[in-house]
Amino acid sequence: MRYILSIAVGVYLVAGAIWLFWIVDQQVFFGEPMRGVAALSALAVVHLLVGLTIGRWWALFLPFVLVFLAIPLAYPDPNRGEPFPVWFGVLFWMPAFLFVIAMGVGVRKVWERKRSPAAA
Repeated sequence: MRYILSIAVGVYLVAGAIWLFWIVDQQVFFGEPMRGVAALSALAVVHLLVGLTIGRWWALFLPFVLVFLAIPLAYPDPNRGEPFPVWFGVLFWMPAFLFVIAMGVGVRKVWERKRSPAAA
């Protein structure tokens, strides 16, 4: 339990890097909307679990790290439409990422408040 925050941040950054460098940059699910929705749902679950696990409001800064990770990727393959730069796509999804992490942190805060002996 001592390193749970560090492990959660590490898992989030690795999952974000996999999402950016493999799924988004390589456009793995291009033309397959159901698989894209499944990948996006899995990403939402990761954000929720990170919020629940960390349980502190500074976790809202983690999605901003993904923007900086995405800057070197530039543009995905132009043969599959005219995509925006990857970092711009991450900025587009940023409000959703922040909302889901905030939901996780909020649930954790309420749960801790209900569990505390002072509440009884």
